[in-house]
Amino acid sequence: MAFLLELGFVLVLAAVLGLLAHRLRQPLVLAYILTGVILGPAVLNAITSAEFLDTFATLGVAFLLFLVGINLKPSALKEMGRSAFIAGIGQVVLTIFFGFLLSAALGFAFLPALYIALALSFSSTIIVVKLLADRHELPSLSSRLTIGILLVQDVVALGALIILNNAGSALSLPFILSLAVKILVVGGVAVVVHHFLARKVFSFLSSSQELLLLVAVAWCVLMMGIAFAFGFSIEIGALLAGLALSSIPYTNEIESKVRPLRDFFLIIFFIFLGTSIGSLSPTILLPA
Repeated sequence: MAFLLELGFVLVLAAVLGLLAHRLRQPLVLAYILTGVILGPAVLNAITSAEFLDTFATLGVAFLLFLVGINLKPSALKEMGRSAFIAGIGQVVLTIFFGFLLSAALGFAFLPALYIALALSFSSTIIVVKLLADRHELPSLSSRLTIGILLVQDVVALGALIILNNAGSALSLPFILSLAVKILVVGGVAVVVHHFLARKVFSFLSSSQELLLLVAVAWCVLMMGIAFAFGFSIEIGALLAGLALSSIPYTNEIESKVRPLRDFFLIIFFIFLGTSIGSLSPTILLPA
């Protein structure tokens, strides 16, 4: 029960700051992050149920990427794939280069400067997609290209983290073969459902909006679990779950049902993001 009281207080503060941001014509995301900063260790340190907030935040990200996947038709992915790859790789390389020079000029050693440069080169997929969704621009060509570039960044980030965390063993042949098998299995599940099961199952369930929502969420959570079991992020599983359903004729119904869940849990995500800011000391703020 203490968690419910704490959650209620968190949401009330987020609502007050959200109203203020709305009156100032600012994105509500800023209000939610500020809520987390105020309640987090940087200011009041009033959050005692961080594990529950983390779970809610994870669900928000998953539902967001699930809906992104539903709106990313395979044909659109083929059209923008080459452009997104070239633009994404070019942006990452250039930003790492200049980010490293800037970090070195601020006095950071080689390895910290490299980490900072890598961080600067990656955009927040969640924040960008949330802003595009709020402006109802996800179906546009420019938004699909933007999402493609963000996905390229995510793949590069995953590779960079693997190399930095595993050093020499990351590129060993057994590791590469194991990773390839895992990708084939997780991707294969999504492909099988996309081509052989999704349309038949959801056509059968289409007479009940409640069952349509239940099975869609169950499929999303199942793919999240499969991805996690094979060592991938649950966000990748949620995105693949959405892609697997992108060709069925009931995507609008599913999206309209899942969107309220996404919006609520995403609020928790941005609040939790704010709580992760552990210090506001000048030694951190000035270089930032």
